[in-house]
Amino acid sequence: MDSVARWIIIEAHHHPRREHLTDFELGIKLGALDYFLRHDETGELYQVVAIHISGDFRFQQDEIELTLSRLGNRMCAST
Repeated sequence: MDSVARWIIIEAHHHPRREHLTDFELGIKLGALDYFLRHDETGELYQVVAIHISGDFRFQQDEIELTLSRLGNRMCAST
């Protein structure tokens, strides 16, 4: 799920109206992966063909001041 969360954040970051995003929905087809859930009482298997993920979302980006310094041949930024 970490990779899905990173993907959602990257997509939001590149969205032209990212400050106005309030929620997300993501559907992923999984049928080709042969994932199954087993019913505890009957032992019957059910194939997971897709997952649907949705939730609230807010993108916020704050400006911070950085001080640039030269260390040898390299430029470094620090707060």
